[in-house]
Amino acid sequence: MNKPIKQHYVPQVYLKFFSHKYEWEKYYAEQVEPLIRRIFPKLIQKCTNVFVRDQDVVIDEEIRSALSVIIITQLSRTPKARSYNYEISSKMFPEVMRDILNDLEPYINADQRNYLHNFTLDKVFKEIEMQTFTDPYRISRLAQMIYDRYWIVYRNNNYKKNPFATSDHPVVQYNMVATSTSLRDNGIANPQTIIHFPLNSQLMLAIYDRKHFMFRHLKDMDSKLTFLSDKDEGFITKVNQTQYEQCIQHVYFRPM
Repeated sequence: MNKPIKQHYVPQVYLKFFSHKYEWEKYYAEQVEPLIRRIFPKLIQKCTNVFVRDQDVVIDEEIRSALSVIIITQLSRTPKARSYNYEISSKMFPEVMRDILNDLEPYINADQRNYLHNFTLDKVFKEIEMQTFTDPYRISRLAQMIYDRYWIVYRNNNYKKNPFATSDHPVVQYNMVATSTSLRDNGIANPQTIIHFPLNSQLMLAIYDRKHFMFRHLKDMDSKLTFLSDKDEGFITKVNQTQYEQCIQHVYFRPM
């Protein structure tokens, strides 16, 4: 296995939050980091070489497929996502256990019945979460939902003065209608959710739902590079603000 490299677009500060016998780190290092090492340099080079022009196609099938998987795994492994999943599971768990007890009642003895009565979500949550996180079918299904949307790479030509920021939670979900980065207002299946993913201080990937954002200009910009200039400072400031709103602890930006 290649030794994982430290890159600003996958902040290592994440890792301290994911320590279930190091399975999270192992899976991420073996399955996701090789994609990042291969795809990020390729896309960045396509977007920053001296010959590239505004509205050039820069996202091919390989880049789109790999980044879809990277984004899904990045969203799944954050502390906020895990806490939210635990909250939802906690609400469902009592009813699930009641159903199990009712179904097994004729077949279990007193000790088994007592064990199930005292069984808690904490005993199984980490294991179930890990199995879910690494399930290829789940990852593929969610990645396909992202793959099928509009993809645009914004190139900030004023990045030396007003760079894109990133954070320890770099993949931002932003609900355009609710103007919110809260998990309750967003989700991969939510058509109102826009995904922002800074690639470096000059480049940011944005992903829009095709049915909700039925704008001709988005359709025409799909898979393409779009140059930003001084007049787009408000947009850059806004997407940087969402990094502050959604980060766990730290926001990173290139010093001016």
